Amino acid sequence: PFTLNIEMFFVLSGALITSLLVAEHQRTGTVALDKFYLRRSRRLGPALIAVVPLLLISQYLISGGGTSPLGGSPWKTAVLILLFVGNWQLATGGNIGWLGPAWTLGIEEQFYLTWPTALRAVLRRNWRRQELILGFWIVIVLSAGISAALTHRYVPTRAIYMTPAQVGPILLGCALGYSLTTNPDSSFARLLRFKTTALAGLAGMVAISVLLYTHLAFLIGGGYV
Repeated sequence: PFTLNIEMFFVLSGALITSLLVAEHQRTGTVALDKFYLRRSRRLGPALIAVVPLLLISQYLISGGGTSPLGGSPWKTAVLILLFVGNWQLATGGNIGWLGPAWTLGIEEQFYLTWPTALRAVLRRNWRRQELILGFWIVIVLSAGISAALTHRYVPTRAIYMTPAQVGPILLGCALGYSLTTNPDSSFARLLRFKTTALAGLAGMVAISVLLYTHLAFLIGGGYV
């Protein structure tokens, strides 16, 4: 079930980051990428810079019992984690030791490095709101198809770590963040405030939790969207 929490995190992250960037553009007419990346680095950088070297030291101080803080290739793992591509080591069958959960940070950082620039470029072109939302959904559907292809080609428990397999949930969050920020009084926004909508979401979470044990490949192959 931990994968449900992760997918929810990706959706919420996409919504939060997009809403912040769109709101900034509405206030100032632009998106200050330098300030954005400074804020992101303050959140992720200090912890990783502290933890990864300590685990490297621990790798050589701890012996026996099969304990491997950074897996079988500690220096490689350290570099991949610090470059935020540790998810691909898991996708290729490797491991990243005690920092296994850090694969989500890799996905997040890759999102940070691409989406703000792309969104700023789109906002500068003054696309109509309907056109941009349609574009969101076209890419989301395409990403679900890519996820399905990856799941068919690779073992599902490896495919889930691949960046393209996680684009759909993140973009879904981006679409929600953009839609709600640009028109907070729309009928869609009002629908989300109903208690029945919250209950439907809870029911969906329960259904996904069941599918995790019965149709995992379906979920990873685009079903999460």
